[in-house]
Amino acid sequence: MKLLFVTLWPLEVNTSVTKSNMGLLKGFEKLGYDITILQPEIDKDVYYYDRSNDLSRYDIIRIKNDNLGQKIANMQGSSSRIQTFVFKKLRALYNQLSLFDRSKQYLSEAVNFPKYNEYYDIVISTSDPKTSHIFVSKLISLGLKYGKWIQHWGDPLLGDVSRRNVYPSWYIKRIEKKIISGADRVVYVSPFTAEIQRSNHSEFINKICFAPLMSDDDTVNERTIKLPLDNLRIAYIGDYNSQTRNIMPLYNACKKLDFVFLNIAGNSDLILESTDRIKVNPRVPQTKAKEMESKADVIVSVGNRFGTQIPGKIYYLSSSDKVILITMEEDKKQEMTEYFESFSRYVLCDNSEDAIKQALENIRKKSVFRLKTPEKLLPVNIVKSIINSL
Repeated sequence: MKLLFVTLWPLEVNTSVTKSNMGLLKGFEKLGYDITILQPEIDKDVYYYDRSNDLSRYDIIRIKNDNLGQKIANMQGSSSRIQTFVFKKLRALYNQLSLFDRSKQYLSEAVNFPKYNEYYDIVISTSDPKTSHIFVSKLISLGLKYGKWIQHWGDPLLGDVSRRNVYPSWYIKRIEKKIISGADRVVYVSPFTAEIQRSNHSEFINKICFAPLMSDDDTVNERTIKLPLDNLRIAYIGDYNSQTRNIMPLYNACKKLDFVFLNIAGNSDLILESTDRIKVNPRVPQTKAKEMESKADVIVSVGNRFGTQIPGKIYYLSSSDKVILITMEEDKKQEMTEYFESFSRYVLCDNSEDAIKQALENIRKKSVFRLKTPEKLLPVNIVKSIINSL
């Protein structure tokens, strides 16, 4: 069975979507698929280049990049505060005026795809960026031969909490409808997003489905850990723009607990001060992020302020030897609680200073945890569920 895997975000760049893509590839590989990856070129000197992802076993077709894209990637990671501030303002303006990010520049390169004579049993396009799906549409119009086309979505186009733009909802809905119309299966990684999208696009109710993101490991891990009574090490690794995630309850709670040491790493519009027990870092490469996580006792996932999306690290770290604390907002709190409890893997609390303090004190008091990877989150099982839905 031949698979064409299309992403317009390079797999060597450290982002949450890269983890999702690598998990999907693990699942298809374990099922014996012959995999071809179509993705942009990447400069190995880019700040977020992740040398830990071994792609040598895959057939990779690379789309040419441009110098501007590399300059932007470098600016995000290694520029002065003034340059970074200017970049963020320009990016915010661009996001308001465009439904898609700069990856749309690659769409013109579809004509250069070199393998139109080959047949692929499955084509899968993944987002973000959402232009990956549009790219496949162009490939099909140019003669791509395939059996089934799967679109794998993170945030939907309509209701994407990470992007604010000037376009009315009816227009965004129309564009989204056009994008998903050609796919045989449209997969969302949140059950709540899938439910809303079935309502938004009722004519496609039979092609829209849900499949969660997957654990980092592809085998079930089960272990007992014992946490220290003092010096409990906490890590929050991820971006925390104040419009989408409220990290302040976690920050303030940890300031008041003398047994907690907190490590934060990620991009934000906030400027948080480090203390003797709280270290605030910018976004870091994947190798550094893994090092921070490996030294932590508890990994915290701060839930989105609103919306139906679920932070990917909740799934990725389910196979780790870390306690995972999920803080939740009021929006869909009951449904989210029931969903997370079904995995028997996570500690849950409200995203408030008092609730987080109490949760961390309870974790410290319990001390011993039996942690097991949920079997349904293994990459191969998730890919099987997607294929079986076709």
